[in-house]
Amino acid sequence: MRVPHAASIILILLVALVSCGAAQAASVENVRLLASAPTHLQVDWQGQASAYRIVYSEAVEAQQHTTSPVRQGPFTLVDLVPETEYILKVQALEPGPEGDAFRVIGESQTLQVATGPWQPREWEDLLRWPSRHVPTFPGDTAHPAIAAYKDELLVVECYEGAIYVSQINPETLEVHSTKLVLPAEEALSRTDLDAVVIKDALWVTWVSEYTNVASYNPVQMLTSYDLKTAAMSEPVKLHRTITCGLVAFNGQPWALWRGTEGSATQQSATVFVSIQLARYNPLTGLQEPEGWVCGSKVRPMYGSAVDLGIELFLASLQYPTKPGQAGRRTLWGVKYNGQEFYGSRMLRGPGQYSSPTGA
Repeated sequence: MRVPHAASIILILLVALVSCGAAQAASVENVRLLASAPTHLQVDWQGQASAYRIVYSEAVEAQQHTTSPVRQGPFTLVDLVPETEYILKVQALEPGPEGDAFRVIGESQTLQVATGPWQPREWEDLLRWPSRHVPTFPGDTAHPAIAAYKDELLVVECYEGAIYVSQINPETLEVHSTKLVLPAEEALSRTDLDAVVIKDALWVTWVSEYTNVASYNPVQMLTSYDLKTAAMSEPVKLHRTITCGLVAFNGQPWALWRGTEGSATQQSATVFVSIQLARYNPLTGLQEPEGWVCGSKVRPMYGSAVDLGIELFLASLQYPTKPGQAGRRTLWGVKYNGQEFYGSRMLRGPGQYSSPTGA
């Protein structure tokens, strides 16, 4: 039986459309829950699409919520209800014809998960040791940092321009060893030290500035020190800043610094307006940073972060931009889930503060 010519054309077009749709479809596989908390659920998946988003809702209601598009997982759903079941799907996306709108090209199977109950914890019998001198050097040291390694306390200090690490008994403060991490350089100052331990590696960051040049040129530096072999990596220059920090998140070091606007060569045009956060990969370097701007009426002075497991908590000391109110500094906090900042709020009102830190 012959197929009419017009019917043949329609059949060919249908086959072409089906083939085109099949080529553009993308699968989303291995959707799984990585971690849960009373108000958080961290989800991961596998796929080859250019972007993804999660559609989720409470299991007992029909209203759905959709996350912002991300390039890859894991992603943490936040501000959830404790002890509640949720259902979710991960959608694969691609840019639409306009270039900025996304369209769905694939979808995972439904995953049913649940948040945990609130677990309030009361602290009792807290003990704080009296302030004592750590006998590592006879003279003053600059901007010390501390970290924990196995059952000892690590104290990282800058002494006469060189950076040292000392292993110290945390109860007796007896110094077991002091080793050189980075030798001094002529006319080079090092300040604002911070350190974290990841496995057997001590990561150290600091602000480095040459004192024999006229321009204002402080930059954040980063190095790693093997606590077993005493091998040190070549220090890496990250970016221009005047204060910095370091935090371990998902088993990797993340750099923290005050971000600027304006040209680095024009002192008057440079304004520190944000706290910047970026993961550091030893193979590819510093990844694309994310910036947190607390508000238009304040500017960050210092920032510090602490790992909460499936998210980071950042604390920042902010000062007002209005003239005559420099002493009215405020302490702010914000959370970061690996993709975005959320939950910004003031922790303490105006007052006099030292630089914040967290543990």
